[in-house]
Amino acid sequence: MKKQITLSLALLATISSISYAKTATNAFRTKAGHADARPINQSQTGAKTNALSSRLVSTAYDTYGTSSFTTVDSGKLVYSPSGLRGSYNDLWQDWDYDTSYNYSFSGGMAELSGRFYNVYNSNNLPTLMVGESFDGTNWTMEERTTITYDANKNVASVESESNNGNGLEKEYKVNATYNTSNQIVTSTEQEWDAMNTIYKDAFRTTYTYNTHGDATQELYEEHNGAWANSGRTSYTYDANFNNTEILSENYNAGNFEPSYRTQNVFDASNNNTVSTSDFYMTGTWITVSKYINTYDANHNQITSENYNFNGTTLEPSSLSDMTYNNYSQMLTSTSKIWEPVSMQYKVGTGSSNQRMHYEEFTLGVKDLAKTHDGNLTVFPVPAGNTVNLKLNLEQPQGIFIMLQDASGKIVQRWNEAAGKQFAKQLSLDNIAPGNYIIRVIVGGQQYQQKISVIR
Repeated sequence: MKKQITLSLALLATISSISYAKTATNAFRTKAGHADARPINQSQTGAKTNALSSRLVSTAYDTYGTSSFTTVDSGKLVYSPSGLRGSYNDLWQDWDYDTSYNYSFSGGMAELSGRFYNVYNSNNLPTLMVGESFDGTNWTMEERTTITYDANKNVASVESESNNGNGLEKEYKVNATYNTSNQIVTSTEQEWDAMNTIYKDAFRTTYTYNTHGDATQELYEEHNGAWANSGRTSYTYDANFNNTEILSENYNAGNFEPSYRTQNVFDASNNNTVSTSDFYMTGTWITVSKYINTYDANHNQITSENYNFNGTTLEPSSLSDMTYNNYSQMLTSTSKIWEPVSMQYKVGTGSSNQRMHYEEFTLGVKDLAKTHDGNLTVFPVPAGNTVNLKLNLEQPQGIFIMLQDASGKIVQRWNEAAGKQFAKQLSLDNIAPGNYIIRVIVGGQQYQQKISVIR
């Protein structure tokens, strides 16, 4: 499987959602120009605060049948009693995240189907991430990711193993280099040659940045005896550092040729209100999808309306509504399907509903200056042929994305260098309908979100 789809196989470098403090190893931030959209309740103690926060404890995923929603999947999270490890995500905000358990529903009964757990080093950075499936009696390791770091706590390497029926087997390894600003400069993917028991160069991505530290280009190369260009992605920003265009080009006969682009429109509060995706065909850009988004006063996305190209024009497809708690953590996400006859969005066959439950807990006495959060948005839910990821970072980072099935097996993966605002549309054309988990990793941190793929 060719792993360098639209994204390069880059690296983690700080998005997993595992530390809430703004440090050199935690690149989370609120969006430029925004007030802190994720409040922490606090009682002052001198220059510090005894803070309360909220963490996810369980989730449920429902799909709509003939007349009502039915729960088809759920999960719960187990936390360690000490430390401040955790993950942050609009949908999955976790602190002290150690293990998540996944359940599938059959005949109205919840059945344990899998679990994910992490192992950390003394810096609270994950060095091992494991996914296991459960058959009712035994746990089977389905995938294992081993992570190493350099002296600056940047991810130096990521090695992936998966179970193809005969136990864990090596798949690939990614090695990264960084500049003096800790920006990722190159990521080189090596694929495992089982016959010769060595890793061999396969793909390489080289990243360039502007003076503000935002990624402006990713250059992709493939190795077939020697490195050769295969494509590139370019990023354009407005005066507020919002990412207004992402242009993908293929390399053909010595020239770069446009193939795909995403264009984003932002309002005065730097909210991404409109996103369009275009394919370049016979010298013309054809818009194939469009998203119109609205936000609340805390910059939480509360609706996302999706239009898809029907061969002639864009037509309404789905509408997602989101609600949040006082911590700006998502409580529900409900999708409605466009009904052409009534010309309105309705809950019906193909609709889905995600429910998140949280608990409030004490952070202890913490320096207020260090409580800066990040923000990941994944839409639409459910997904069709594509799914969109949007993320805010404190500084450019390398991003590692995995799509896993319910058993934890990796079915597709991508890598990318992200600017301070990361937006990417992932192709799901070769993914069978069903329930999946998107895991996004940057540095020592990770986000994960369940999605349903429908056709």
